Amino acid sequence: MELDDFFNADGFKKISLDQFDEFINRLNLKPKYSVFENERGDIIVNEEWSTKKNKSIKVNRFYKFSIDLLDVPEDKKVFLLEKALEIYVSSERYEEAALIRDTIKAISI
Repeated sequence: MELDDFFNADGFKKISLDQFDEFINRLNLKPKYSVFENERGDIIVNEEWSTKKNKSIKVNRFYKFSIDLLDVPEDKKVFLLEKALEIYVSSERYEEAALIRDTIKAISI
């Protein structure tokens, strides 16, 4: 796979998850995570993949937060859950916040 495979005349194009995974593995990219609430009230996880060797290469994957489908390394899971919990509490969405709180407690035991 060439880097040019990710570009077309109009700029970026969508790629499959397999292509994405191959890309980050080949370039040895490491993830950083952030969590935010979009204008519709959805909690969004931003995975920003980069390397210290080359600051100009970054790849992002955005996905809607789901407590059941959180496919991240275990050491990042609590961080993301805590960030989502903060957003739910500040948005006064206490039912969702309680589920996340209970999940964090179960993971931390």
